[in-house]
Amino acid sequence: MKPLNKLLTIFILLLTASFTIQAQRHSITVQGTARVPIENTKSTIRVTMETVSPSPNDSIAENTAKSNAVLDAILGTGIDENDIQTSEFIFTPVFMNNSGVNEITGYKVTNSLKVTINDNDTIGTLLDLLIEAGASRIDRVTFNADNIDTFKNQALLMATEKAKSQALILAKASSLSLGKVIRIDATNEFSRNGVGAAAASGVPIIAGSQDIVATVTIEYAIY
Repeated sequence: MKPLNKLLTIFILLLTASFTIQAQRHSITVQGTARVPIENTKSTIRVTMETVSPSPNDSIAENTAKSNAVLDAILGTGIDENDIQTSEFIFTPVFMNNSGVNEITGYKVTNSLKVTINDNDTIGTLLDLLIEAGASRIDRVTFNADNIDTFKNQALLMATEKAKSQALILAKASSLSLGKVIRIDATNEFSRNGVGAAAASGVPIIAGSQDIVATVTIEYAIY
């Protein structure tokens, strides 16, 4: 037999053996799911100041005055400067169609602030203050919780224990034993709930709660 043909034969035999071992592998795949409820303890507000004026300088000046008034109202509640940031600033001309021709009739300035609130009981009062101070609109209010990673890890541990428990039960029922872990996959998801207490005063805002749902899939060798 020629050397090349001999090497090719050996390669085919090794490849066949590899597939045979894979096909004979005994394993069991289980899945565990755990849900950890957490209370929303902080929130984020996006507040926008918008002005329109025929003069670009006047529009900017008016927006600056309005934004400063809103900023003073925010700081007056005790919110730290580090919890306030500009999320968007837009300066754009305003057009009007005049007999098929677009003409500039003014200039619009949009300034949006993102405000983080660490005490959800104050949201209602703050919203009232923002409107009184001259905010054009409140774009959104979102809720979150502190120490999210801690709750994520807790959910993953619980889901892993559930998966392992299922594997042990199934293996015992089949008169088998668990071997090493062959594969493990994990996911974390958020499930938001609308249950919670309203803000203590001002506009009624419900912070609610959320669940962290972890799913762990484990493949064990069995023998």
